[in-house]
Amino acid sequence: QADAVAARAERAAAVSAAESLRADASARGDDAANARIDAASARAEAAAVRGAAEKAKLGAVEAKARSDAQQSEAEDQRAALESKLQCALQAVDAAVADSERRREAPAPHLL
Repeated sequence: QADAVAARAERAAAVSAAESLRADASARGDDAANARIDAASARAEAAAVRGAAEKAKLGAVEAKARSDAQQSEAEDQRAALESKLQCALQAVDAAVADSERRREAPAPHLL
């Protein structure tokens, strides 16, 4: 935000200076000077628009990078949870198999 405030202040100062020069040139009836001032103002405005566009593009690239990092982290967490689930299911299967073996085996006191 500080950059945006500084850019607006800089633009306002440039516009004010251009208006002052334009008023002086108009007072002298110098159409060529007015044309040069208008051209310089247009170039400054174009530069400001390009700067804003570049900042917006940079912001979009940074947002995409954050999104990609968050997605990667979510995928890593999902993989870790799937692994834990697999381990838990294997433990349940082993417990069930052990229980079935015990139930099917004759009691030691009956042997």
